[in-house]
Amino acid sequence: MRRAPGFAATALLTLALGIGATTAVFSMVYGVLLRPLPYAAPNRLVRVWEEYPGGVSPAGNRWLSRSTYDAWRQRTSTLDAIGGYAIGDYQIGITPGSERVKMFGARIPAALLDMLGASPALGRFFRDDEEHDNGPRAVVLSDALWRERYGSNRTAVGSSLEVDGVVYTIVGVARPAFDFPDPRVRFWTPYVMPPSTATSNGVVVFNAIARLKPGVTLAQAEAEGTAAARSVPKHRLTELFFGKGGPVIIHARTLADDITAPVRPALSVLAVAVALVLLIACANVTNLLLSRGVTRQREMAIRVAVGGSRARIARQLLTESAVFSIAGGALGLLLAW
Repeated sequence: MRRAPGFAATALLTLALGIGATTAVFSMVYGVLLRPLPYAAPNRLVRVWEEYPGGVSPAGNRWLSRSTYDAWRQRTSTLDAIGGYAIGDYQIGITPGSERVKMFGARIPAALLDMLGASPALGRFFRDDEEHDNGPRAVVLSDALWRERYGSNRTAVGSSLEVDGVVYTIVGVARPAFDFPDPRVRFWTPYVMPPSTATSNGVVVFNAIARLKPGVTLAQAEAEGTAAARSVPKHRLTELFFGKGGPVIIHARTLADDITAPVRPALSVLAVAVALVLLIACANVTNLLLSRGVTRQREMAIRVAVGGSRARIARQLLTESAVFSIAGGALGLLLAW
């Protein structure tokens, strides 16, 4: 390396760029696409929704109707549990009379938290009596909100938080890894699911996830859900939410695939592209070593003349390549970091 600094620097830099870029991108792909979700039995958690083929939802949402939810839950053999939730923007008042702050929040039932295997870092989650319109108002903070707005003070539990003008009591703080159903969520309140007759149009729709029973496939769950959805009468205003289309069908997709669906194509293309970059880097270093080998023909001839065996010369060249590989790999990891 000292005798050929230009060659050494070029080879090491080429390896470092190829390995560094590949490691950085693979770390991102693993964190987003491959790492298991931090929930109980994540491979059995699925997002479910209904569709009327040919119909287009005005808002582009993927909902499950209350009528389908009731019919499916009452006679299911494929699901361990199913639950609904809602997400949205809210105006938050940290203290009474303080300036309102816009934050992303979610409404979620206690049964769905149990389905996810979630547990609080501080305090508790919701009770059944809090999932009613006239029940106690409870809210759970995210770890980020607790640290940012309350300075990680444990006395935050039991204090008040104003959500859209309604005062809630903080009953717990979630663990840092819990960010369902969206990383932007900063707090959770109980999800109160109204009966179908509670709204003026008689149709209730919401986001829903379910946990499959062991051994059940997505196709089996979809077939059972479709049969349940078609067993109940279709409300005349259903088209407002799902559009006008053919007979209803139920879709099920693993929660991990559903969460990563928007970014999966881009990350997959990026992973393939960076893998090709690594191959090009390796090919370039190979060409450099071959060119360097041509200039060392006289050296190798002298080594053979003074008694060097083929095996010993091969061992020397492998050792040199190993040193380059280790040094280039170390630089690549540093660059990736």
